[in-house]
Amino acid sequence: MRAFGALLIMAACLAAAGSGLRLRSEELATLRELDRAIEQLSAELSLRLTSLPELAELLAQSTRGKAGDFFCLLAESLDLIGERSFSVLWDETLQHALPELDERAKEAMRRLGLALGRYELDAQLASAAECRTRLRALAEEKAGALAGSRRVSLGLSAACGGILCIMLL
Repeated sequence: MRAFGALLIMAACLAAAGSGLRLRSEELATLRELDRAIEQLSAELSLRLTSLPELAELLAQSTRGKAGDFFCLLAESLDLIGERSFSVLWDETLQHALPELDERAKEAMRRLGLALGRYELDAQLASAAECRTRLRALAEEKAGALAGSRRVSLGLSAACGGILCIMLL
């Protein structure tokens, strides 16, 4: 019975570490998907001059994960565009759909939201390029940190679980 209890303690410690790693992996996936979506947004704007409501619908359908949820909620909120500006709707959607996103990524997305639909095409494309550059840099930073923290996190969790087992047995 004690061995089973020790096994459960070890499993709980490793599960806690795995949960933290999963959250960091999801954040990295969201950053990469946002980068891909902003790339598609730039292409649509430059090649087809797609309207913002149509663009939001297109990105909602082609983007996955939490980034897809962002564009889906944005597309739904564009019914209010006469009452509120696009940048306000973009920012509200960003806060609601991606609350756990790194503040630096939110700031890059906010800046893009301020430019979309307001300025001439070149300024919008420049803002999208700047946003992509920031998102990619942040994703690279997070990927490096995640790779290094995997072993450490799992090792420390296993060690803590082992110490608890020794103390309790």
